[in-house]
Amino acid sequence: MIFSDDDLPNPAAITALVDEVTYGVLGVGTSETSPQADAPGAWTCGLPIGAPADLILVLRCPESFARRITEAMLGAAAPSSDDELVRESLAEFTSILGGNLKSLIPPLSCAPLGSPHLDPDEPGKPLRTVALRCGSDVLSLSLIPSAVDG
Repeated sequence: MIFSDDDLPNPAAITALVDEVTYGVLGVGTSETSPQADAPGAWTCGLPIGAPADLILVLRCPESFARRITEAMLGAAAPSSDDELVRESLAEFTSILGGNLKSLIPPLSCAPLGSPHLDPDEPGKPLRTVALRCGSDVLSLSLIPSAVDG
């Protein structure tokens, strides 16, 4: 499926959804901010939406945000040496975002989610990107088409 800008939720709707999910997990919301270049050490998680994947949701965040998510999900801080646990928590958070986000995209509202993967290869230029601040952390969420109509 080829998506145009009109097929996707507007940035305000995406921002509101991310804010709601983040508040539900962390107990704090987000606010819009200017996009920033990825800082060294930024963590990235991709989630295919559709089967085969029509869009890929890509979440970029600093490690500190991923650790905050882990602590909220576990109810305790993850050991500093346990990056795998933090990566699993980030993947779960990305899946929660994706499950909620696909409800805003009518052609994909009933589509399956793929498995989240860390440090994904990005198949193309984002159709939509929002940048959000959550405390001192800046994260970005992009929707990227995964296929070109042949």
